[in-house]
Amino acid sequence: MIKVSLIVLSGLAAAGLLRRHSAALRHWVIAMAVSCAAVSPLLQLFAPTWTLPLPTSSSPATIAPVETIGAAAVEGSPPHGTTQALFAVARDSSEGSAPSLMFALRGIWLTGVAVSVCVLLVGLARLTWITSRAQRLRRGRWVELAESTAAQLGIARPVALLQSTHPTLLVTYGWWRPRIVLPSGANDWPESRIRVVLGHELAHIRRADWLALMIVELTRAVYWFNPLLWMAARRLGQESEQACDDIVLGLGIGPADYAAQLLDLARAASSCGGRARGLPAPAVVRTSNLERRVRIMLNTRINRQPATGATRLATTVGILLLAVLVSGFGAVAQSLSTFSGSATDPTQNGIPGATLVLTNVANQAKHEVRSDERGRFEFVGLPPGDYLLEATFPGFAALKESVRIAGQDVERTLAMEVGSLMETIHVAAAGRADTARTSSVRQPRTAVTPRSVEDCRPSSTGGNIRPPMKLRDVRPIYPAHLEGTGGAVVLNARIGIDGAVRTVDVVEPADPSLAAAAEDAVRQWQFDPTLLNCVPIEVAMKVHVTFKSK
Repeated sequence: MIKVSLIVLSGLAAAGLLRRHSAALRHWVIAMAVSCAAVSPLLQLFAPTWTLPLPTSSSPATIAPVETIGAAAVEGSPPHGTTQALFAVARDSSEGSAPSLMFALRGIWLTGVAVSVCVLLVGLARLTWITSRAQRLRRGRWVELAESTAAQLGIARPVALLQSTHPTLLVTYGWWRPRIVLPSGANDWPESRIRVVLGHELAHIRRADWLALMIVELTRAVYWFNPLLWMAARRLGQESEQACDDIVLGLGIGPADYAAQLLDLARAASSCGGRARGLPAPAVVRTSNLERRVRIMLNTRINRQPATGATRLATTVGILLLAVLVSGFGAVAQSLSTFSGSATDPTQNGIPGATLVLTNVANQAKHEVRSDERGRFEFVGLPPGDYLLEATFPGFAALKESVRIAGQDVERTLAMEVGSLMETIHVAAAGRADTARTSSVRQPRTAVTPRSVEDCRPSSTGGNIRPPMKLRDVRPIYPAHLEGTGGAVVLNARIGIDGAVRTVDVVEPADPSLAAAAEDAVRQWQFDPTLLNCVPIEVAMKVHVTFKSK
């Protein structure tokens, strides 16, 4: 859209600067500009890319610390462990989301293109229908004068003269096999009017105006929403008519006589209702710009020189270079992409308020957004490159993954996992006090009533976690034969939906006796259920047990 507008606007501006030159040159400039705009998507494939140096933010974004998922405090014995959320690897998905505004705009654009193309096809169908019912002239004054005028204008292609049944219809169409459609009463016209009409219509054929018209109409059909294309089409039609008028005057026909013949044709068309309206073909007279044409043809100071081959080549090269330059810039501009999607929990509900930070690997520029009430997020205006995405939300494992932006919008669903628990326990040898215990979990002196699942209040959004509360805590027993050595044990455990410890695995190599003591204690722990959106879930737990010998 932007590059097409720039190319077309440049052509219109150049035509404005050439107002003292001939209409033929201005028509050529506008036609070339629209043609280059039409093929700009292809030029983009070969044009060297460039961009303006724009400042980018490289300051790191401030990220709120991740809150912990821990066991709730229970009145009782001395502290012995801590619980916090850990980073976990999240699943990656590229599932689509609900239709966005972009899809709606795309549908409107396609509808406009379809309507514009249908209008053009209807016009072409009308021309075909008229031609199929018209009678071809093979001899007579029209054919003789057409051959002599074509020779004067240097037209080597055969031109078909067709006479329709309509009293005023007079149009020219076709490029490789051009046709001039004449009205029913054309045989009764005086020779002066025949020369004027043939001179004008053959001038359209010599200049290949129908081909330029089709290029403009197709381009305008695609970019129907762009007012610059409508301005270019209108201006192109005006310059085409004036350029053909200049050619007719160059054949020796006087301006006053030419203007009189045009006025007579306009009166006849107005009285009978012209059918040229809506047809994609040049016509000798259209009442919408007749006054302007007459005024110009009577002005003796107007430049009526045709555009030379060297001038056309120079302007074509200049416009093409400009189009390549604009296409190169357009390639960079259009490569700014959008990265959007949803942050969801394991129940597929959106997580509102999740913090997402996207960091450009090359220049470390950071972009931070938060998901909305449905869990949706969107990063806009991203240049191509490799990025590192980090998504965090209290109670969930941080998600870290790479994202590649390559000039296209990226849509992704980020499935965030519930964070795992971590217990840190220090066990002292018999007869020695343990001064390193920092847990908020205490051994209960009395029975603790588990919290009920029914007490949970459901929410319409996701990400609602009720952390587990430890109901039963068993301390590891220091093996008597190892009290002088000490050691450490790391365990991976999994708490089931009922709060019981289901599995315990030793992560790192450790003394078998210490590992057995730690594992035996952890297997006896009991929690109330961990709830995600009021649904009991399993949760992972990592336990660090340190046996202190001194």
